[in-house]
Amino acid sequence: MAELTIANAGKVYGSDVQAISDLSLDVADGEFVVLVGPSGCGKSTLLRMIAGLETITSGEIRIGDRVVNDLEPADRDIAMVFQNYALYPHMTVFNNMAYGLRNRRTPAAEIERRVRDAARLLEIEPFLDRTPRQLSGGQRQRVAMGRAIVRKPAAFLFDEPLSNLDAKLRVQMRVEIRKLQRELGTTSVYVTHDQVEAMTMADRLVVMNHGVAEQIGTPRELYRTPATVFVAGFIGSPAMNFLEAEVGANGDTLQIGEAQVPLGANRPAEPGQAVTLGVRPEHLELAPDGGQFGLVVELVEHLGADTVVYGQVAGAADQRMALRVHGDRDFGIGDTVQVAAKPENLHLFDKETGKRIVS
Repeated sequence: MAELTIANAGKVYGSDVQAISDLSLDVADGEFVVLVGPSGCGKSTLLRMIAGLETITSGEIRIGDRVVNDLEPADRDIAMVFQNYALYPHMTVFNNMAYGLRNRRTPAAEIERRVRDAARLLEIEPFLDRTPRQLSGGQRQRVAMGRAIVRKPAAFLFDEPLSNLDAKLRVQMRVEIRKLQRELGTTSVYVTHDQVEAMTMADRLVVMNHGVAEQIGTPRELYRTPATVFVAGFIGSPAMNFLEAEVGANGDTLQIGEAQVPLGANRPAEPGQAVTLGVRPEHLELAPDGGQFGLVVELVEHLGADTVVYGQVAGAADQRMALRVHGDRDFGIGDTVQVAAKPENLHLFDKETGKRIVS
């Protein structure tokens, strides 16, 4: 096990394609860090730079007390779990897990012990004599993880390992991976595009956008105090609502179309300033006696435990938002429902830069 340090790392393809820009990250010994973001944001490129599968253009990557910029992947003391499992189809499960150890000339008795210990931990002992084609997707992923575990590396690197599994199995496997990582205490970096997967697994998240780390923090920090509109919109499901607004003359309200929203003590913006208001669907409340917004219902999603209502803000052309309420509720298409939000649940962002406005 070891710390992982990335200092001012950059990656340029060709002469002008900047895939990673001046990115710094410290991963503590035993920490589980998740790189998350949309396709093309640079998260897999960064992971491959750590692994040595991509060269680093600038900066430094350190695993433990070694700078690994110029080391081959085999010399970095890491183990990687891929999206496609990368198992040898003609080998048994046992031999797939033992292959790397044999290449390192590990004694046969030690290989036997490590493979069987990992198989027991992953509950795949009955499958050691089978080939990968005789296994389900979830079982193959366990084998891939077992192959990484037997190495006893300084760090685990996961590249979207659950994306080929069905939804139910993904939930089960993410619980198992996180439990296993806690038991082993191995420093881990995990890549995913799924923000729910990221939020439920990470000690800390790195939200990436166009090769830049937009924000680094715990899932709760990113949910409660997103640093930018991008982070606010990416973290949370359904996504945060964004409305164009103007701060009132006294600085204590927001004007949104015909609606006025009290800011309470949450007044970081200047009177007359144009801002982007963010409010999460779950932080909007029904206000049948008169709310801050009228929401004209356009679509209703019944999710069982919750109901999500999508609609247009009354009196504000082209401004739309979603409301999430607990329970299975009935709403008529075209009806107008009154909603309100507490001032402490409002997020204000600079309209030009997209950055959070703080007092």
